[in-house]
Amino acid sequence: MGVEKAISQWKPLLAEHGYIMLSDMVWKTSTPSEASVSFWNQEYPDIQQVETRLEQMKKSGYLVVEHFPMSSEAWANYYEPLADRVTELEPDMSQKAAWKDIKREVDICTHFAEEFGYHMFILQKQ
Repeated sequence: MGVEKAISQWKPLLAEHGYIMLSDMVWKTSTPSEASVSFWNQEYPDIQQVETRLEQMKKSGYLVVEHFPMSSEAWANYYEPLADRVTELEPDMSQKAAWKDIKREVDICTHFAEEFGYHMFILQKQ
């Protein structure tokens, strides 16, 4: 659906001056690596920089009350156990498409985590 379309469609569902909180995968850099760009072009082609999302939200009639990145600790708390599980399953699953997809995600999201991440946005309908 994409963020722009989503916030437009959600707006009528909010009470006057109602709030909404959403998270979105964003670029943390204006010069991401080719590996990151290739991965996200396939997985989430609408990935944008935070500044672009903020402009879209304001243009859609929201006040951005607050925004902040997901912590690196939260990121690690997800990907470290997942990486362990991928390694554990490798002998039995390494030829399976699902295992290969998850391994690729873990590799990209651990080696290039400084280039992208989830960002939280708290918006108020104007």
